[in-house]
Amino acid sequence: IDRQPSVRLYDLEFRVGSDRYAAAVGRLNPPSISGVGEFDGMHVSGRIGRNTHTGIFAGFQPEARGSAFQTRIRRAGLYASYAADLSQPLTQRATVAFVGEYDRSAIGREYLYLQYNARWGRTFSIYQQAEGDLDRSNHSETMAPVQLSNALIGFRYYPSRMFSFSAGYDARRFVPALTDDLDLDLQIDRAFRQGLRADLRFRPWRTVSLYVRGNLRLRDSERATKAISGNMSLTRLPLTGGTLRSRLTYTTGAYANTKGLSAGLGRSIGRLLYVGADWGRYTTNRPQSEYRDVRSRLSA
Repeated sequence: IDRQPSVRLYDLEFRVGSDRYAAAVGRLNPPSISGVGEFDGMHVSGRIGRNTHTGIFAGFQPEARGSAFQTRIRRAGLYASYAADLSQPLTQRATVAFVGEYDRSAIGREYLYLQYNARWGRTFSIYQQAEGDLDRSNHSETMAPVQLSNALIGFRYYPSRMFSFSAGYDARRFVPALTDDLDLDLQIDRAFRQGLRADLRFRPWRTVSLYVRGNLRLRDSERATKAISGNMSLTRLPLTGGTLRSRLTYTTGAYANTKGLSAGLGRSIGRLLYVGADWGRYTTNRPQSEYRDVRSRLSA
């Protein structure tokens, strides 16, 4: 596997528009259909009335493993989005879209995309997205005409600047890359992503913040995972004015059994530059294999 450094491009667009319409080209991920993912192409939207706008998009899906440009898989669709302030503290936004993905002339996947988010003042917010796969190409005789997939729901409670809590359920598909088995950070992030998850943030003082994150994936025994991490950061350190971060990590299950400790020290210089160094030590044991790795890492 090529271990040379690579550059991934996530968003680069050229946009023109006004309050009534907008058009953009480049590598795009429009907020109204953010769950659809990035694509290289065009996006045009227009406002209808006060609260509704519609749009169309078309382009090519970036290569999954390296985010490179490719023309084999095409993605196109249309959508309608509604946004309204129903009362003074409550705001809501909803989107319905039809999306098609095509591998040359064959139908790769066609689905309905649903996205909804609401916010009650500054205290409570909820986000939901889901997809309904359509079997227009008759890929499976047993598949229902519309099958739910890629579901995600989460909420956040933020009563004060000192405390916040969030929880949710993530059943989105995971797209593996060739380097996943070699990248420890990706293994840990994967263990925290899918399934039931929650996090708690506490900031007792301006210069101290604590963050605890947990995940539980209840599927068949081979894919079940448990993960928990604790983070602490100290800002505005004496003399340096920098930030000190530390993290304890524990994961067990399908991806990796990992115990880890990491710490970092850094400082922002102006608004554009951040200088820092990180150190970490991890013990990893891959399930169903003899692989065991103890590593230390220093990066800057």
